[in-house]
Amino acid sequence: MSGPAPAGTPERWLVRRRKRRRYRALSSTLSTSRPTDTQAPRPAWRRKRRCRLVRRRRRGAKPPDAIAAVEAILGYTFADKALVEAALTHGSFHAGSRAGGAGATYERLEFLGDRAINVVVASHLYSAHPALRPGALTRLHSLNVDREKLARAAVAHGLHRFLRHETPFLGQHADDFAAEIAAYPVHSNGQVRAPKCLSDMVEALIGAVFLDSGDDNEQVWRVFRRLADPLIGPEMVGKQPMMEFNELCQGKMLQARIVKKDWAKSHTVKVVVAGETVAVATYGKNKHAARNRAVKSALDIIKARKKDSMVTLTSAPHDKDGMSVGGDHCPPKTPDLLSAMSNGCN
Repeated sequence: MSGPAPAGTPERWLVRRRKRRRYRALSSTLSTSRPTDTQAPRPAWRRKRRCRLVRRRRRGAKPPDAIAAVEAILGYTFADKALVEAALTHGSFHAGSRAGGAGATYERLEFLGDRAINVVVASHLYSAHPALRPGALTRLHSLNVDREKLARAAVAHGLHRFLRHETPFLGQHADDFAAEIAAYPVHSNGQVRAPKCLSDMVEALIGAVFLDSGDDNEQVWRVFRRLADPLIGPEMVGKQPMMEFNELCQGKMLQARIVKKDWAKSHTVKVVVAGETVAVATYGKNKHAARNRAVKSALDIIKARKKDSMVTLTSAPHDKDGMSVGGDHCPPKTPDLLSAMSNGCN
């Protein structure tokens, strides 16, 4: 075993570091001084790997086939085929200019279609429901034009099959979305997160119809009604989970909070009522949908406990003050929550 290095002798790690620095400096000098035409060619395996990384397979049907199929779905024939071609082109498809020509995408048409949809749907609701108050009309309008409703239309008609893009998981996301909304025939009220590109494509197609028809709102309404049918009516509107939860907690004076501090690690949201964790939910990496799912689960649990506690109160003996007598008649868990829900159960 060798002893310590003599005084003034650098350590081995320091010697190795100096050698590496000299080697890098020498390599840099040689590479900059070498003429361009005499540079060594890149190895074949590295060239192939670079091509695989840079070149991605473009997805989507060919424009002529897609345009004819989309026109059949919309029930509208475009005079300017370039508009519908742009409406079917995602921003990832072109690496060049997006201002027009071969590089046009649906982004500008989406902006126009969003406004056109809002106008025609608001006009229809105003005429079809003269007795509804502005608040109910606003809620109804929001449900018929939001991202989930438009994405449902895209999936129902298979429009996502014709979108030209370079996003590898778009088809899988559309299939997952279709499977999730099967549990919510009308609307999930925020419990399912819809892929944004699906709703964007529908808005872009409506914008293309608006331009191609010469700003004809009647034609826009016919196409949108064909895509979005059936529209959500007043009898089909359900309460948004967060709104219903707030109303319930305020009416019963319950102290409730939503805990999201563990989101970065576990992607979970907790609902705590009267000091008890009532529900926990997760939804991929989408905090908004996870919160709505946790709140909806908490609502179901609280309502079930309220029903059970009311049955217990009806069958239990009471004292002169109306309080339930005997510990066996009241649920042993979460007394604060149950007492608030049953108006007096200890």
